[in-house]
Amino acid sequence: MLAESLVRSLIRLVVTVAILAAIYLLILKPILDTTENSVNSAFQTSNQLQDQVNDSLSAAGLRGIDFGDPSSSQVIIGGADLGNAIENAPDQKTKRLLKCIDRADGNIAKIQRCARR
Repeated sequence: MLAESLVRSLIRLVVTVAILAAIYLLILKPILDTTENSVNSAFQTSNQLQDQVNDSLSAAGLRGIDFGDPSSSQVIIGGADLGNAIENAPDQKTKRLLKCIDRADGNIAKIQRCARR
């Protein structure tokens, strides 16, 4: 009777382990693999997008944009740092600089001239 009970318990344990292994192999593993592939694909797409944005900025004459600290974003156009130019200018000069940049209408050379003044 004890041996019979031990055998039944062992069979139940083996069946339970087999069912859990089947669930893992048939359901969980494919889901985890698909999720991993999706995440890797998203990161790859993000890196490609970032490269395209950097290439576009370089083509437009923007040497770099640093958004590390949201309170002090730095925009460097050509050799002129507009963030510092606006930050360090007195009030009247700041207004004049902003108007000059607005009139430049995206022309990089004109914006550089504005920042140097």
